[in-house]
Amino acid sequence: SPEEVRFWIVYGRAGTPMPANGLEGGGAMSVQEVDQVLAYITANQISQEDALAKTETQVTLARNRMAAGDERVAELIAIQEAEIADVQAAAAKMEVVGDLPETIEDLLSADGTCTDRSAELVTTTCSRPGPDADRDGLTDPAESALTDYAAVTLETLPILQQDGTYADNAAYAVSFDPANPFTNAATDGSPVPDLDAATTFLETLEADVLVVGVTAEREEQFLAGLFDGLAFLERSAELRLWDVDFAQVQRDMNEQQGIDWEYAVANPPEGEETPPQFLVGGDQATRAVGLFNAYCARCHSGGYSAGSPFETGHGTGAWGPSLIGGRSIVQFPNWLDQVGFIIDGSQNAVSYGINGLGSGRMPGFGRVLTEQDIQLIVMYERTL
Repeated sequence: SPEEVRFWIVYGRAGTPMPANGLEGGGAMSVQEVDQVLAYITANQISQEDALAKTETQVTLARNRMAAGDERVAELIAIQEAEIADVQAAAAKMEVVGDLPETIEDLLSADGTCTDRSAELVTTTCSRPGPDADRDGLTDPAESALTDYAAVTLETLPILQQDGTYADNAAYAVSFDPANPFTNAATDGSPVPDLDAATTFLETLEADVLVVGVTAEREEQFLAGLFDGLAFLERSAELRLWDVDFAQVQRDMNEQQGIDWEYAVANPPEGEETPPQFLVGGDQATRAVGLFNAYCARCHSGGYSAGSPFETGHGTGAWGPSLIGGRSIVQFPNWLDQVGFIIDGSQNAVSYGINGLGSGRMPGFGRVLTEQDIQLIVMYERTL
């Protein structure tokens, strides 16, 4: 209902990437702004046909994510190891570049190597300017020294990228020609005045030295957290909690379906016919897991939103309750009642199953999934 959607917008979903957005939930949106978002969502919602057409893509993406779990955790381990190495190298980097900002400031303001413009760059004055053949605001000896300093800094302070590899810092990939006031060029090819390049070089160096210095001083504290993270990832690689044995899932689903079918025959829901029992095939078991991950895991599997390496197991609970240990069977002795519940969703203050009271926070999936797919999800959930 619109009120349920409003609730999600205002209060968000704990344990998922969706934050609280309304003022009452701790967000920044006023009531009027929430109304505008709700109106936009309503106007742009897709049809049931379009939603059903997305099912195959969502299931495929979920299964591909599972298949790539080992690769992803290996990538994160490599990144973590690179970050550890980067912290461990901080002290050695400081020995090379720690004094460079002060050295460059002295160079730009000292007698014989300063100009009025270079001294202004470091907020001082130039008493005795040096030679500046190209009149770019940097003396000839300063340009020669800056070229050497930039080369050292480029080698010492590469950028650690998100994938754990290093890249050159463009601010340090500069040189200074005493005979050319525009030695360097921007990424679009336009010339950069040497004084501007020197300004960027010095400002970037000062910021980087500050960060590297703090890292070196607090190396032990930084490494403690990084090594803990590495141990977590290595443990994740060992446990592989994002993965399942599809053959075992198939066996479990068939076993539980036999039990559930017998119960449903003996206790049919009022006004409904018990569907015939059917044998779950391998493709159906695989699809059931893909459907669960695509449509249920974000709320019902701890860590799912963070990625495969951070999962705590299918159905372990997050925003939604845990489903493991036969919780679905306890809540819904008749599996057909659980199918109906997922079709309609949770409704605020409306009872469901055994002593369940709805909050309105779980949507109904009857408009985005076929009944057959929902049945597969239920069969899988009842094996967790």
